[in-house]
Amino acid sequence: MTHRATVDFLLYDWLQAESLCQRERHAEHNRETFTAVLDLSEKIAQEQFAPLNRLTDTHEPEF
Repeated sequence: MTHRATVDFLLYDWLQAESLCQRERHAEHNRETFTAVLDLSEKIAQEQFAPLNRLTDTHEPEF
């Protein structure tokens, strides 16, 4: 099972996040909104953070 499949399971099946859309405050959102946010978050993580993993492993930050 991929990380994304795990997140989807936790968000939609276990936490039932889609039920938030039934509330007035979140009525303009739906599962597609949640999926779009997760897709964008994954893209940012891959493009911005993943390239730094090796660098910070080989040259640990010092305080």
